[in-house]
Amino acid sequence: MDILLEVLIAFVIREFMLHLFEGKLSGMDMFFWSFGIVSLIGARAVSFFYRAPKG
Repeated sequence: MDILLEVLIAFVIREFMLHLFEGKLSGMDMFFWSFGIVSLIGARAVSFFYRAPKG
């Protein structure tokens, strides 16, 4: 699950950068993309510290 989340974060950041450099982002788009990236990073941090018990 961790590797999938890391790939997802990389993909989202890649798409964000493509839209940013193409000049397609408006104010609300920038807010939602930034919120999404911060949410994914937060989810990654939570999954790092609170792993599900095995068994």
